[in-house]
Amino acid sequence: MDGPCANVEAPQLLHRVEPRYPDQIRRQGREGQVELKGIVDAEGKVTDLTVRSSPGKPLSEPAVEAVSQWRDKPACCKDLEKPVRVFATFTTTFRLHRK
Repeated sequence: MDGPCANVEAPQLLHRVEPRYPDQIRRQGREGQVELKGIVDAEGKVTDLTVRSSPGKPLSEPAVEAVSQWRDKPACCKDLEKPVRVFATFTTTFRLHRK
């Protein structure tokens, strides 16, 4: 977050892009979650993503690509009444659809 602010309203997701499930990983029946950390800037863009946990690079790369396209209503410093940048975590799940 930029500057001191004790009263922050969290960002709210406005637009989510689902990650592309790699065909080879899907055929292997592999599933998993990728957890990322990054910043939601004062314009609501997700930046500076790094992988916190992942079942492997074939899933982490499409997760980073997708989450970097997400858009949020920015976090807001209620004390200053302005949008602020905050650190955030993001999770994507790769799950096979079973009947």
